Formats: sequence, C-alpha cells, structure tokens
Amino acid sequence: MRKLLILLLGAILIGILSYFCFLDKAGGIKDDLVSKTQSAYAEKQMAWVNTDIKGDDLEITRILTLSGTAPSEALKADAGRMALLQEGVSGVENNIVVATDSVAVKEVAIVRAPSPYTMRATKSKDEKIVLTGYVNSAKEHDEIVTQAQTAFGAENVTDELKAFEGAPAAWQSSVKIGLDKLTEVDYGELKISDQDFYFKGHVDDKSKKVSLTQAFEEALDSGYEGHYDIEAPAVVVKEIPEPKKVAFSCQDGFNKILSGNKIHFQYNKADIKSSSYPILDSLVEVANKCPQEIVSIEGHTDSIGSKIYNKTLSANRANAVKDYLISKGLSEKRLEAIGFGESKPIADNMVKEGRAKNRRIEFNIKGVK
Repeated sequence: MRKLLILLLGAILIGILSYFCFLDKAGGIKDDLVSKTQSAYAEKQMAWVNTDIKGDDLEITRILTLSGTAPSEALKADAGRMALLQEGVSGVENNIVVATDSVAVKEVAIVRAPSPYTMRATKSKDEKIVLTGYVNSAKEHDEIVTQAQTAFGAENVTDELKAFEGAPAAWQSSVKIGLDKLTEVDYGELKISDQDFYFKGHVDDKSKKVSLTQAFEEALDSGYEGHYDIEAPAVVVKEIPEPKKVAFSCQDGFNKILSGNKIHFQYNKADIKSSSYPILDSLVEVANKCPQEIVSIEGHTDSIGSKIYNKTLSANRANAVKDYLISKGLSEKRLEAIGFGESKPIADNMVKEGRAKNRRIEFNIKGVK
C-alpha cells in the first residue's frame, strides 16, 4: 500500500512538471513569433502596430492578431502583409484601426497569402482588356498597367490588380510577354498561375498561330511551363466546278504545246508553214477535250515596222490559224481571232532573240486566262 501511494505521488509530480515544461515551450513559440514581427515593424518605423497571437498558451494557432492605430488604410494593409511574410505565421487578424475612422472596425478579416499566385488578362473582341490577380509591388503594378494602356488605349483597360509580395522568379517578365502577344490575337486570355503560363487566343490564319507558339517557346523563362491554345480558321479549299476543271485542263494543254513549239509563217505574210501543221493538229486535239469553251487565238509581232502594219499582220496570222482549226472540224462559233501587234511584248525587242520570242501565237480559253 505504501509503495502504491509513492508511485501515485510520483506520477502526479511528473505530470505537473510536464505541464509547466509545455507552458514554457509554448510561451517560447509565442514570444518568438511576436518578437520577430515587432522587430520587423520597428525597422519599417511602424511602431504603432501591436502584435499578439490568437489563443492561449495551450492553443497556439500561429494566427497573429494586430492592433493599434494606422495613419492610413494603405499602411494598415502593409502591416497585414508584413505579418504574413514572417516564418511560422499561418494567418493574420488585422484589428488595426485607421486614424481617420470614427469607430473601430467591427468585422475582422483573416488575410492569407494568395495561393496559387495568379494573374490574368483577358482581351475581348472589341479590344477591351481586364487585368485581375496579383503583382509583386506597386512599381510592377504601374509598369504592367502602363504597358496595357499603351498597347490597347487607357480607356480600354480595366485595372483590378493587387500588389502582393511573394511572386515567383521572372513573374513580371512573363506577364509582359503575355500582354505583348495579346496584341497579336483577335481576342484571348493570358493566365499565369505560380509557374504555369497559359495563353489562349484566336488569330485569322494558321501562320500566325505557328509564329506565336514559336515566339512563346523562345521568350518564356525556362522556369515556366507553357500551355498554348491558339485557334486559327481551317484552310478552306474552294472546289473548282467540273466544267472549270475541264477548261483549266485544256488551257494547261495549250500552254504545254506552245511553250516548246512555235507556229511559223512565211516572212512578212500570214501563210502558215507546213512544218507547223503537226503543232496545230495537236492544238485541235486539246480543243476537242473542252467543246463548250471559247478559244481566243491571239497574234503578236515584234516592233520592227509601223504599229498599224504589225497589228494588221498579227490579226491576219491569227485568222489564218483560226481557218486551219475550222478546216479540222472545230466550230467557228468557238473560235475568235485577235491581233495585238507589238503592244504586248514578252521579251526585249532591242535584241534578235527577244524579237523572235515576241513573234508568236497564243491560245487562251476565255474566262480562264
């Protein structure tokens, strides 16, 4: 019985000692957080801030409570942000009263650091820009807003940004890249969340989509992961109606024959040399493949001689070709002959080779060329 009593007394004594040790440790945590925060305020000449920790020694919540009288709303907000930046602090109850307030703030807001650290810029089809989220400082805020106003017009920019320290590295440069590229899309959105870079937009052709994506990959800081959703209209290939396909095919056939062969005439006459009959027969075969099309036979000369003479000579030669085609069965209604003389040269008339190229007969299907 005596031993049992001694053991019981020993247990009680150990419990009392543990309780006081816990109080001492808890009190140390509380004092350390309060001390660090007060020192930070002292350095910033904000001695009007009073700091405590919410809860008693048995319930350390690590939420700082701030009291005192601030000279302005801005300094009150600064005090809350500074408290959040202290290591070990999980939240802040900002009970500070602004000097101009007639009564103390009744409703207490717990301010916590933003997570994730996000900034967003949206551009509408009518060039309106809305900026929301966080930037690292008042200076960066002004630079970003100025960039947007310069690019889109001050009247088109809605600024809802808030300055809050703690942005990741290269945050501002990434925001500036995104804003710059918003000028190149019809409408879109930039969103940076911690170190995820997301850009969405619409452009009017596929080449712009490719160049935008490449620009992001080259300019974006390697610490950011880029996600791009850029839309471009699909390329619509206009279907050529079947009759037009036939017409284009015939025109291609004429061009191929006459690109390597010439229709020759007697010197200064409209008489076709017999050596050119096989070329003309080949042209007849092509013309028979598009029986609904009108074929224009166009004569051209070099610049030797008068313009009137050359125009007459070219018209006579075109008509001689027309007559040959009719003799081979082509309908006269499908054929027309025109003489252009020297008015449409394709080479230099000052040299022999150029003049030879200018003396020619062309076959063109009306409505195709």
